[in-house]
Amino acid sequence: MMQNSFKIGSVVVACATASYAQSPSIVTDIPPVHSLVSQVMEGVGTPMLLLEPGADPHTYALRPSQAAALENADVVIAIGPALTPWLEKPLSTLASEARIVMLLDVEGSHLLPYRGAHSHDHAHDDGNEADPHAWLDPANARVWLSAIADVLSEADPAQSTAYRTNAERADDALARQITSLQEGFQIGPFGVHHDAFQYFETRFGLEPAIIIQDDDAHQPGPARIAKVRAQVTDTDIACVFVEAGAPRSLVQTVLEGSDAKILELDPLGAGLDTGNKLYQNLLRNMVDTMKECR
Repeated sequence: MMQNSFKIGSVVVACATASYAQSPSIVTDIPPVHSLVSQVMEGVGTPMLLLEPGADPHTYALRPSQAAALENADVVIAIGPALTPWLEKPLSTLASEARIVMLLDVEGSHLLPYRGAHSHDHAHDDGNEADPHAWLDPANARVWLSAIADVLSEADPAQSTAYRTNAERADDALARQITSLQEGFQIGPFGVHHDAFQYFETRFGLEPAIIIQDDDAHQPGPARIAKVRAQVTDTDIACVFVEAGAPRSLVQTVLEGSDAKILELDPLGAGLDTGNKLYQNLLRNMVDTMKECR
């Protein structure tokens, strides 16, 4: 290969294009996972993203082109069925020949159980199911970068060095970013619309004073709303965080008469360009928005 690099430029470009075209077909579920895989595949190939930005990962219907991508996939990398239950059947029927990697099952992942009433709806005989929003802990992303490189290297041994080098570079950059984000990261007392951010909160030493809707499957009744309104008064929270695109009517109701702000967080990167930079930009935007809670 080194000798080929001395040939004329058109041949070098042709060789590079051929190598790129021969990279395995990789399919990912959500934008943050797509971003991590894109970083590991940089210069080798581009993974496909199933979930369109802004779509709900809990309920989604595949388009025919996406079903075809699953049929042709060599590797599928996803968070797990706890986040995308609609993907479970297509994986077994359409991607039966593909290597399936569920990131929640990767050894070394730091998983947290659901909190509060939410945990009862998701409990199993062997304990509570893990909260699937685990990408919001960047330490998990670091673990997954290495696992992704391992899987891609097995699927495409010829590019193993590139995958592992990319993963190491991305891991180093993410480690530096975590340290940078932690510096001076202090906010006022806060509440959340529902309990979707606990991985991020735990990593950065935060804890909500109020969880307005701790079971997102059911709307709270009058008694629960009255209790939360009392908590708002007692805790003097500075803000409530809501997910991008989520209805605000309930939050506005419990905050009526309060000076607390409503701030929007984007844990899926719905408002960001997909690709290599999305995950790190997502983290930065989360911190920047949270710092507005004063």
